[in-house]
Amino acid sequence: MSPLMQRLLPSNWPVQVWRVWHAGLLGSGVVAYLSADEDTYTLHQFSGYLFAGLAVARLAVALSPWAKGPLTLRRPALPPLAKLKAQRWTRPSVYTLLRPWMAVALVAALGLAGLSGIGADWLKVMEKPHEWLGEIMPWVVLAHLVIVVGLLARRSAKGVAKGAASVGVIGALALGIAGFAPGAQAGEAHQSLLAELTKRAKAENPSFSGFDAKRGEALFTARHTTNPELPSCTSCHTSDPRTSGKHAKTGRAIDPMAVSANPERFTDLKQFDKRFSRDCDTVMGRSCTAQEQGDFATFMINR
Repeated sequence: MSPLMQRLLPSNWPVQVWRVWHAGLLGSGVVAYLSADEDTYTLHQFSGYLFAGLAVARLAVALSPWAKGPLTLRRPALPPLAKLKAQRWTRPSVYTLLRPWMAVALVAALGLAGLSGIGADWLKVMEKPHEWLGEIMPWVVLAHLVIVVGLLARRSAKGVAKGAASVGVIGALALGIAGFAPGAQAGEAHQSLLAELTKRAKAENPSFSGFDAKRGEALFTARHTTNPELPSCTSCHTSDPRTSGKHAKTGRAIDPMAVSANPERFTDLKQFDKRFSRDCDTVMGRSCTAQEQGDFATFMINR
């Protein structure tokens, strides 16, 4: 770095840059995770590209000749066995040993999560790996924070209490984000969803006699006048729900709706409620009844 830059920059500039990088990475990662939906795809794409750029920039800065302090990434290495045996193990010494490995693993995981998203924009085969990496990232971040707080917490009761409180708050945030991940898998989950919709339909209409796949198909193909851009479910999902669709506004690829082509559909009641609450209002201009929801799900599950 030139003498002029050294005079202009504060003495602790590496720490400040490191903090800004952390804030940007965390913010873009959370936004990307919570906006992974067709209607917010532009926001998801922007924050995801920013996330990937920050992860790659972290590695580039670490490899630059002017990196120092927290901006460096030390090459991980195991000391000789004799030194390990003679080592007096304390939390600082354990942290010193683990830090290079943890830093490299984190940068690699963050980079893969971000770059797989860029790849998913161009190659459909990358969509599933990107989703999988996105779902495990909150747990990776939680593990990182638990290790750091646990190793660096002071031995005094006050320090331990602060460390435990920090881990608790961070853990709650990470678990809350991870809670958005899909839960149930295919199989019995389809029948569980239909059973819940049956209860709702009976509560709405005591004379309810069962769901009908034909009514569900009619609901899927019907055209409405509420939203000229999205007059029908087929606007995004095509007339054949067994094929992949494309969002009419964003152009984002959408996996097939029919369970025969995509067994993960209609397995998560929370996601089902979220999508119907949004999509019925968007396409039809009103909320769907429980019977309409059940008819639609029955059609797709048996398609």
